[in-house]
Amino acid sequence: MSFRNKLVFGVAWSAFDVCCNQILLLVISIAIARLLHPNDYGIIGIIIAFTQLVGKIMDCGINRGLYQAKIIDDETISSAFVLFNIFALIGFFILWISSSILAKYYANPQLSPICKVMGVCFGLNYTATVPLALLTRNLNFKKIGIANIVSGIVSGIIAIIFAAMGFGVWALVTQRFLHTVIVVIMLWCFVNWHPRWSFSWKKLKPLFNFGIKIAVARLIEGGSWDFFNLLVGKTYSSTQLGLYSKSRHLAQVPYTAISSIVGRVFFQGMVSKQDDINGRRKLIHDSILVTNLCVTPFLILLFIIGNDIIIFLFGPQWNAAAPYFKIMCIMFLGGIFLTINQQSLSALGYSGNYLISTLISKSFGLLIVLILCRYNIFYFLWGLVIMFMLDALIPGIIIGKICKYSIWQQIWDCFPVIIIAIICGLISWYIQKLFGGYLALFLRLVCISLIYGVCFIGLCFLLKVDAFLLFIKLLPINRTMRHPQKYIMNKY
Repeated sequence: MSFRNKLVFGVAWSAFDVCCNQILLLVISIAIARLLHPNDYGIIGIIIAFTQLVGKIMDCGINRGLYQAKIIDDETISSAFVLFNIFALIGFFILWISSSILAKYYANPQLSPICKVMGVCFGLNYTATVPLALLTRNLNFKKIGIANIVSGIVSGIIAIIFAAMGFGVWALVTQRFLHTVIVVIMLWCFVNWHPRWSFSWKKLKPLFNFGIKIAVARLIEGGSWDFFNLLVGKTYSSTQLGLYSKSRHLAQVPYTAISSIVGRVFFQGMVSKQDDINGRRKLIHDSILVTNLCVTPFLILLFIIGNDIIIFLFGPQWNAAAPYFKIMCIMFLGGIFLTINQQSLSALGYSGNYLISTLISKSFGLLIVLILCRYNIFYFLWGLVIMFMLDALIPGIIIGKICKYSIWQQIWDCFPVIIIAIICGLISWYIQKLFGGYLALFLRLVCISLIYGVCFIGLCFLLKVDAFLLFIKLLPINRTMRHPQKYIMNKY
């Protein structure tokens, strides 16, 4: 199969994988959240944040190097496999030893056994790094998608049963554990490679030299979010951490779904266009337009119906999460620029610039958040919004100089969609205020969403918005069904 066909097929399966997983996770999350208390999510949130922080500290970037390298041989892969297994053992023992310390620090004895179980998950995840990298390099998102969907269904159903039986936070722990075990087993069954217990640092050094800068950047970037979870759990309460984490995850759904679809295949596409300046500029331009068209309207709609959607999905016990949720929707509006520009820096080999941009944005962002968190959690949330916007701005400025497509031009190209989405949001909000009190909760959600959707699509069609026309061309209809690569790849 040619690279173009692989990329098109990869887009399709990546989209299917991400959409199915997001829908599946949302449905399961809704079912479990109705059975549990926000405090349960706060407890598991502390452990997940700590586990992820340990993983980011241990990450040396070699896994990222496996994705980016143009050619890798069997000895390189085997060396990476041995190293990842060593990391798995180290991480497991760190989490096992830290479990009692964490329980004492947060004055919650439940944290100790949960941390030990999550340590097992941590080790298992590392053993699947190589097969995941090999499948991704070959754009074999179909097998990755099957593994994620099967594990999500099985672990989700069992977690719902456990929650209904009154196991509380252990329902969430069981879900994580089973999901990890099933994914690891299936990835190893799918990949056509068998490990050899040989190790050569000489083979890994080029991957390390590239990946370490990305790893440090991801430690600063992702580690800061884990740190914030730990900070909320300690400074405020595990209940407020549960409200914050649940509202953030829900607001993140449209952003994560679309950016994951674009980001997975976009990265490999940018790797292939490292020497084509015009091709990579157009790829960035079109990716940002399509991502913005899909993400921004959803986030503004979620902001408008925020109070109703929280109660409808999770129940009245989660009503306090509504203001958290609305602030998170505003925050993720800048996510499209963050994802595309960071992926561009990474794929084009500018790992040093990636690190510098992350250091600058996080330094200012962390300072702002730490100052504001002294007051109350809502000051803390607005601090996160400022930090996230800085995260999106700095890499955009750097990639603008490299690809001759500035962040300001990117924002300007997205401006028509943003303005139309805001106008439709105001119309929907006004109608909701006038007639919302006369409708039941479900009918109110459906009516406001339909009004918003019809207004947005209608205005985009009437005004012939570039992003909307580009999106229509990419839809699998008419001639596109017979020759999709002509409409996706011939421009790049």
